[in-house]
Amino acid sequence: MDKTVLKKRIEEIFKEDVGIFVFFLMKDGTVKKANISELASKPILNNLKENVNKLIRLLVGKQYSIINLSVADERVNTLYLYDLGEQPKSFNAMKEVLVNGENGEYWKDKMFVKKDNVREIDGIIIMAGINNGPYFISYAKHYAILTYTTKDHWYIFNPDSQIGAIKGPIIKIDGHFDYFLVEIDGKPTYFINNLKVIEKYDDIKNVVVNQSKKVVDKLKGFKLVDNLDPIKKRIDNDIAFARKFMGAVNSSGDVLKQNESDIISFVQGNEELNQVLIVKNGKINLADDKAQMAFIALLNDDMLHSKLTNNDYHVLAKDKIKRKKKKG
Repeated sequence: MDKTVLKKRIEEIFKEDVGIFVFFLMKDGTVKKANISELASKPILNNLKENVNKLIRLLVGKQYSIINLSVADERVNTLYLYDLGEQPKSFNAMKEVLVNGENGEYWKDKMFVKKDNVREIDGIIIMAGINNGPYFISYAKHYAILTYTTKDHWYIFNPDSQIGAIKGPIIKIDGHFDYFLVEIDGKPTYFINNLKVIEKYDDIKNVVVNQSKKVVDKLKGFKLVDNLDPIKKRIDNDIAFARKFMGAVNSSGDVLKQNESDIISFVQGNEELNQVLIVKNGKINLADDKAQMAFIALLNDDMLHSKLTNNDYHVLAKDKIKRKKKKG
């Protein structure tokens, strides 16, 4: 996606004097609307704007990029466009807010009230915008440590400096976000700020694992691999590996197009790969963890050679240069 498209969309949303609504995603998957005062909403909105402005400044920078999550590599200064198809519950909650956010009748029986347990809040959703949109909808994972109840022995200093008891639960809402949703060309589009977030949240972790298992099928015709079962087993137990494997396979088109004999020759001739990728009877053995990570590097085409310095490099991120067609 072109960075300028997203930047313009976000600027369009925040150019007006926007307001916010706050919602809670509960651990049971339901979404509840918070009854928040205007006095409390102002600092939340200000903090949200501050974080959005930081994002806009990043989008202007030449080193900042947007890439699809399905082909994510290990680069920094990156925003990830969610393109896995299967939606985690947190994304479904954001879409529910997008569709029904300002519909008071819809939320009439879905308000967060006194009897609700603050310990059951799983995520905080903030919808910013003006009447009828467009909207910027953010999501932040909520941790129990950010919530205190009257049973936790926390006290406050009253205006007269006397220590008093808190009268109800306390929750932290600071306007930061782990990912966000905006509509682009009428389509809800999700972006992830921090790649590590998918290794923490169960709902997204499950999606990545499921998608990683599906991409294993893309390698069934790759005759150079001895056995893919060790890969499948590791996907279930190592979310970081699952994400890297998914990205490597989805971006491996150029590598998989090469002749099998050329790939074997490359592996055996590379000092880094030939130490861990053992080739026997024309097959690459992927039984151990080191071999599996080296296989990801092979699929990513991470082993590069400089014609200028004659040095070999192992690069974790790269952008393919589109060569201009010669005229005539």
